[in-house]
Amino acid sequence: MNLPERRHGNALRWPQVAAIRFRDSPHETMNTLFAPRPFLWPLRILGLLFCGALSSLAQGDPENIRLNEVDPDTPGTDDREFVELYGDPNTPLDGFVLVFFNGNGDTSYFAIDLDGAVTNAQGFYVVGNSGVENVGITFPNNTLQNGADAVALYLANGTDFPNGTPVTTTNIQDVLVYNSSPSQDTGLLTGLQPGATPLIQVNEDAGGNKVNESMARLPDGGISFDASNYANVIPTPGVTNVISLEITLIPSPSNISESGATTTSLVTIELEAASMSNLTVTLASSDTSELSLPAEILIPAGSMTATFTATAVNDAWPDGDQFVFVTANAVGYLEGSTGITVQDDGDSDPGLVINEIYASVDSVSGDANNDGTAGASDGSDEFVELVNTSGSVFDLSGFTLSDSATVRHQFPGGTRLDPGCAIVVFGGGNLNEGRLAAFGGAIIQKANGSNTFGLSLNDAGDLVSIRNPAGSGGLEVAGHAFGMSGSTFGGVTSSLGSFSRNPDITGSFELGPHTAGFRRDFSLFCPLPPQIMMLLSANPVLENAGSVALQITVSPAPATNLSIALTSNRPAAASVPATAMISASGTTTTVNVSVINNAFQNGAAEVTLSADAAGYLSAATVLTINDEGDPFPTIAINEVDYDPVGADDAGKEFVEIYDGGAGNVALDGYVLVFYNGNANAPSPVDGEYRIIDLSGQQTDANGFYVVTTPQDGIQNGGTGGDAIALYRGVPAAEFSGTVPGGAPAGAILVDALVYEAGDGNLIAPLNYTGPDLTDAGSADGISRVPDGTGTFQLKALTRGYSNDGGNATGYVTWASAFPGLGGPMVDSEFDGLANLLEYLLGKNPTVSDPLPALVPTRNGNGRPQVRIAKGAAAGADPLLMARVEVSASLATGSWTTAGTNVITDDANALVVEYTGASPVIFMRVVATYP
Repeated sequence: MNLPERRHGNALRWPQVAAIRFRDSPHETMNTLFAPRPFLWPLRILGLLFCGALSSLAQGDPENIRLNEVDPDTPGTDDREFVELYGDPNTPLDGFVLVFFNGNGDTSYFAIDLDGAVTNAQGFYVVGNSGVENVGITFPNNTLQNGADAVALYLANGTDFPNGTPVTTTNIQDVLVYNSSPSQDTGLLTGLQPGATPLIQVNEDAGGNKVNESMARLPDGGISFDASNYANVIPTPGVTNVISLEITLIPSPSNISESGATTTSLVTIELEAASMSNLTVTLASSDTSELSLPAEILIPAGSMTATFTATAVNDAWPDGDQFVFVTANAVGYLEGSTGITVQDDGDSDPGLVINEIYASVDSVSGDANNDGTAGASDGSDEFVELVNTSGSVFDLSGFTLSDSATVRHQFPGGTRLDPGCAIVVFGGGNLNEGRLAAFGGAIIQKANGSNTFGLSLNDAGDLVSIRNPAGSGGLEVAGHAFGMSGSTFGGVTSSLGSFSRNPDITGSFELGPHTAGFRRDFSLFCPLPPQIMMLLSANPVLENAGSVALQITVSPAPATNLSIALTSNRPAAASVPATAMISASGTTTTVNVSVINNAFQNGAAEVTLSADAAGYLSAATVLTINDEGDPFPTIAINEVDYDPVGADDAGKEFVEIYDGGAGNVALDGYVLVFYNGNANAPSPVDGEYRIIDLSGQQTDANGFYVVTTPQDGIQNGGTGGDAIALYRGVPAAEFSGTVPGGAPAGAILVDALVYEAGDGNLIAPLNYTGPDLTDAGSADGISRVPDGTGTFQLKALTRGYSNDGGNATGYVTWASAFPGLGGPMVDSEFDGLANLLEYLLGKNPTVSDPLPALVPTRNGNGRPQVRIAKGAAAGADPLLMARVEVSASLATGSWTTAGTNVITDDANALVVEYTGASPVIFMRVVATYP
């Protein structure tokens, strides 16, 4: 079962909704299906047809029906008049009425009952003259008046609006007040205004071409009673409204300079036709580092022109003349564009130098980032060092660092490099970011691009470039292409050195020892500010050591008492006091680091301890905690869903880990490896395609931990099958490029699952003896029953819960009796009821059976009342909540429990009466589950 994210306050839930409509009339009771948003499994009344689940609704939501296009004035004898409605596809229009109002007297002159009409597969329905394309219901030629008049949509009967009915807002759903001139009809605008927001009157002749144009929403739909997105367009009855009006941009001049006398251009906007209402035009520059514009400009209703100023940006580097596109967009108009050339003013070099590049990392001396792991295979020790030679502070905010393939790092906002100082970007690693004394006071950052291997610098050669904030397409401020193939340093291979300038800053690149943050002679680029140093009395330590002393030293001594904030990145392994204090004129203090002793063997844990104080450089040190030899916990792959129902979106596929029920067990040292069994896959055949390090994670109180992946993160098997294996004993990075039979030395196989006809290259080395199972997009998963020790089998999903109901919720226990059922929002047998409503009603979710009628009756008080009978399992489940909501209009946000009174809500039934006074009321049943 895919449980949604839990939140404080308004928790996410599964709402399952059933709805009815009745008219409080002594002569009739109308029971008409309506399916309100957001998730709808409506109960049909008195034997009417059921709707399906959300993914396969047969009908749309009447709440979404809008007036979409109106054309009252057409060429000749007005025989092409029409009103177009738009909403969800296949939506019944039963209960809707179109009413035409005359602005002379503000009363109705025509009404059309829409009972029996249904929107088409695209969501359109047309009422108009017989010669109009795609027309459904017809009315006589020359019926729709030219204005000032109005067309309104109501929930009512046509007989409720005999000719001469005054304007009203009772049960109104949408309205368009229009004219063929700018003059306003205040009677219609106020008489048909349903709330506090004033209506907008639309002018069909705003473009001077009323007989050839209609009034249409662009894009289709919009918000009820909001006419701001109407525009004059070529009529399109029954199909998508098409934008036809153009915007023209005229710059004067079209050539400006970064500096000097002409740095701005006055741009004129010309509309092909004036807008009916105030028009917001959104402006954009194709290169904001060269040309800046206002974000938007307002053109008043009836106006066809406006102006704005485009201003050249005076950057600090020579980049030549730049041609910049300026675009303008507005609702109802095609995009307009023009070009402005920004002429360069011949700036000198910006003063940023690439000084050192470390690409080929040595496995012995390659711990460039000082995190305790030499030559890490994940690329974390790769680095690029930059130096500011400009003589002033260089703001790197938004600049990018790229290799030959793509952007690998973007410098965060606030990255400012002092004159003469260095900044170093590492591929990754267990280290703090900021200005660190351990790197000569250089600013340290870790690559934040969408890469999976450090900076991804090619050992044999690559191109490193720094570009301005325009990103990958911006100006190259500094760049260097390097090649290391065949190079030597000190008679050994190039992997023992980096490429750095000799002398620093001005010299040519040569191989030498890596000196991140320092010059080649290990002197500083710029003076160090006050700093903090940390020294552990022992490192590494066993997890049963109890504590280890941490000496903290500052330089220089503070003039007043100095408070130092201490943090541990893994307090479950080692904790520190929140603060340490160094007295005025003192330089040293000592605190104890508490080492946490857990009950299971989980390998070594690396904990970063950090110290921060105002006015001092931050410091960090890494404490390694070795396991004392506890027995290993019983960890197993417990449940897998590699092919969920629908799209394999991020977070839907998962692997569930189980610790045997111990609860809160650390998963440090455990690694999930995913193997591709396709014999035709790229080399290596049957090799890993994904590695997930579980270090730093732990199971929950019930013993479960769920691992999710990106979209399509777990392969679906196919030819040769696929496999998931759980290992411990070696770092995750060592599994890169391996196959099951070639797992790294020291790797201990803990558990494995091979699925979809895995070949021997997977089955044998993974010691898999279970059944061959396939989950081809079903609602099932592959689960161990009982948890942790049982045989894998196809079973309804219980993500994060026991597979055999040991700690399952009421729904899970109920669903376990129906193998393959799926989650609460699934309609397993396509009978129109989602599983959660089947659960509420006590029905069999695997059988398409007759549905109970949800019939409104009158109780002893004469009020309408509904009774929802509960199933035995649901009635005993305190987590399942059901309520009845009402709406008089189906308008968005109108559903409420106000006007209802709960008569009974027990294990047997929910009985609710309506206490309001609306003559037409809609009722819906909403079931929610945590």
